[in-house]
Amino acid sequence: KTWQPELLINQEQQQQDSSSSSTTSSSAKESDLIPECVAQQLDLVIILGGDGTVLWTCHIFGNRSVPPLVPFNLGSLGFLTPFDPAKIETVLHKTLRGGFPITLRHRLHATIVRRASTPCPPSSSRFAPSSSSCDCMPAVSRNCLGAAVYGEEHVALNEVVIERGISPFLTNLECFCDGGFVTHVQGDGLIIGTPTGSTAYSLAAGGSMVHPQVPCILFTPICPHSLSFRPLMFPDYCQLCIQVCTTLMSS
Repeated sequence: KTWQPELLINQEQQQQDSSSSSTTSSSAKESDLIPECVAQQLDLVIILGGDGTVLWTCHIFGNRSVPPLVPFNLGSLGFLTPFDPAKIETVLHKTLRGGFPITLRHRLHATIVRRASTPCPPSSSRFAPSSSSCDCMPAVSRNCLGAAVYGEEHVALNEVVIERGISPFLTNLECFCDGGFVTHVQGDGLIIGTPTGSTAYSLAAGGSMVHPQVPCILFTPICPHSLSFRPLMFPDYCQLCIQVCTTLMSS
């Protein structure tokens, strides 16, 4: 079996004529992914392009395992494309004949939960949100230790960004780590990034450059309205929950 994108486009157009707009949008997202029967047959993927091509390749595999990538740099930056296109025959010969080392990359699993909140129980902890912040803690953050979270799922190689978009107001976010309150973010937004994404948007926002093998999650504010807020790093095994504060104008 081979992957034929033109057939998926035709199927998508037929579905648009026979289904509602909500069903159409969900099927269009699924058509962007490589079929399961094709993904299981891949031993490696050869990439000709830049960092964006590498990110797109990881995207089309969805939440599945990504086979080894052999990227040749045809872009401008080349953070994720270490191989020279002029040496493509040498690189592929070594890859197919003599084996090759693999550098594992961390990915983020993000779940968007809309309007999922419950009243916060009384807490005497000094790390709890102040009375001027949100009056409720999201249910997913209070029970996130080993609990399933249901919502719109995404997998990201670089980062997950929460920003204000075209809104003229600042973004006000409550941030929790494994159910415990961490901080309140007021600014243009927040970047939750991987070590791979540390050379992307997070770097431009003032975050640190991190080696790809460091197991961590980057926590970088975008233009914070504060004199003391600095980028943070969390261990990669923790679960972060970011809640948009619904009691403020910026929501």
